[in-house]
Amino acid sequence: CYVGSDGKMELIDADAAATMPGVALATATITEDASGVFLIRGFMRDDTWNWTVGGILYGSTTAGGMTNTAPSGSADQVQVVGVALSADIVYFNPSLTLVEVA
Repeated sequence: CYVGSDGKMELIDADAAATMPGVALATATITEDASGVFLIRGFMRDDTWNWTVGGILYGSTTAGGMTNTAPSGSADQVQVVGVALSADIVYFNPSLTLVEVA
């Protein structure tokens, strides 16, 4: 998630600079305008994940997602958000550095 102009957490989307950088990871699905728990930095497990162990994680072009593959489309925003420690455990530690794909 990134901090929106209204101060609320919003889903990141690496397709646009306006929806980046990601600064937090929601620990569960949160509906619009609802309260929720966010991880700012640390470890999280989700049994539905299937990451490449040791792989770098990036903000995804799918809203609210992470991916093992850096975004590569024109004007995509590349942000490292963590690393996969196992198939279902990540160390979330988002860099605030964004690189725009030309």
